[in-house]
Amino acid sequence: MTSHLRLAAPRSRGLAVLAGLVLVALAGEGYLVFVHPFGATANRADRTAGFVGEVAGPTTLEQTFQVGAAGFDRLSIHARPAAGEVEGRLVMDLVEIDRGQERPRFRAVVGAQAVADAGRWEAALPEMQDSRWRRFRVAIALPDARPGHGLALLVNRRDTLVGESLHLGGREQWGDLVFETGATRATVWRNLRHVLGGRRSPLFAPAMLILALHAASLASLWCALVLRRG
Repeated sequence: MTSHLRLAAPRSRGLAVLAGLVLVALAGEGYLVFVHPFGATANRADRTAGFVGEVAGPTTLEQTFQVGAAGFDRLSIHARPAAGEVEGRLVMDLVEIDRGQERPRFRAVVGAQAVADAGRWEAALPEMQDSRWRRFRVAIALPDARPGHGLALLVNRRDTLVGESLHLGGREQWGDLVFETGATRATVWRNLRHVLGGRRSPLFAPAMLILALHAASLASLWCALVLRRG
């Protein structure tokens, strides 16, 4: 009797581990399919990050970057007053760089003081369906601001974007701008819906059935392990 109990305990623990692994697999697949933003470009602040320089009058800041997801539609930056009260407007221009040619894609204008007060500003862009692997340059200016009344932008003081460049006042700088982008098709689920043509496509239902059967098989395995353990 004692030996039987000794054998049953490790077996029960093994079933519990297997059930836990199946549950983790289900949660992981759900996260990767529906949540994780594959290809969403962001240059996060690192330990070298700081607010540097001043964007005011003729002095602008420019940063090049590449977008890894389709449906690029948001771009955010971080800023604070360079010295005293901030004046005028913040003007953001987005230009696409393609084989040496530049094509203006978007311009946003917002009150500079509002950006300074918030510390972070997100520009909503017209959705670019074909943005995957395309390269852009963002230029930030405060054309109405006098020196001492501009903005300082958050920058990593070392190169954190491979092959990209940061310019302040027309001069290349060490480091890269801290920014985040958003895209409507950054997840597997949204890309799948786009490729299949949406819910009205004849391919949509079979694809969803395959995903559902796969999830159901994992869920069934998890239930069987739990019931067997019990």
